[in-house]
Amino acid sequence: MDAPELGTSMIIEASADRRRLHDGAMSDGRMEDAVRAYERDGIGGLRAFVASPAGESWLDEVVAGSADTRASVAATWLLRAHVEAGEELGRARTAALLRALDRVDDDDARLHLCQTVASLDVPARNAEQLARFLRAGLAGDHKLVRAWAVDGLHRLARQHERYRGEALQALGRASRDPAASVRARVRRIEKERG
Repeated sequence: MDAPELGTSMIIEASADRRRLHDGAMSDGRMEDAVRAYERDGIGGLRAFVASPAGESWLDEVVAGSADTRASVAATWLLRAHVEAGEELGRARTAALLRALDRVDDDDARLHLCQTVASLDVPARNAEQLARFLRAGLAGDHKLVRAWAVDGLHRLARQHERYRGEALQALGRASRDPAASVRARVRRIEKERG
């Protein structure tokens, strides 16, 4: 699914787009530039956005874009890349992201968010919002979302004890899931748990 590596001209163009200053408006901000890059070049179009430094307002746009129907796949991929690079969202942005989860309606965006849970510091007051999102993922048809939703619930339970029993039950059910990818994710979790 990844696009081939970007050419130099594409990186320069995207970097110039990223340096423009905007007030966070989705219609003409950097998030819109990222969406266009994604629509044009797939994930490869987003790599340039990750490669060049971004300010705090850019991250706010990405969080807001996570729940935007047109921007959600690009925004959630950028969030995932951000946290996988060892960067933090911070508690306020994490809380904003978690409050918006019920508006995320694309399976690829849901997958990216489930894959991001391991890197989030989930505030107690927003934990149930994440748990509802992960439960919906566990019940869905998309096998990779199911796999990563069980992983996310396990990670949530590590931060918030009240989800431990539910996470263990979900692991048990997922170990019998017909999809090999779900069972493989359970094996990785079990190995991690020791």
